Amino acid sequence: MTTQHLKIVATGLPESLEQYQLALDAAFAGGVAYGKAKQEISSGGVQWTSVDKCLPEPGMWMVTVATDSGPEVHVLELNKKSQWIHEGEPMFCHGYYFRPTHWAPTPAPAVIEKDEE
Repeated sequence: MTTQHLKIVATGLPESLEQYQLALDAAFAGGVAYGKAKQEISSGGVQWTSVDKCLPEPGMWMVTVATDSGPEVHVLELNKKSQWIHEGEPMFCHGYYFRPTHWAPTPAPAVIEKDEE
């Protein structure tokens, strides 16, 4: 049996209070939905779209990234200039191999019951 690993990293430096709240919500949703995302990816439930085919609307997206150590899944922001933002900087600012290849919508967060808070 092959073990699959999923690495999700939330990135981006917010410029406003609204973007900060969006980043917090995205990070929380990413953490809560990790198990669901891993299950969907391993079962083939995620519908990946090649960045060569088209780009999504600006916002936060689950992105497959080609890196020096192999493919990874990150949550990246696509800005209004169609630039992928990683760790607060557009992708072209990095000095290492980190190239988005496919994108998909981020999974919906889990429903949290009051007794879980």
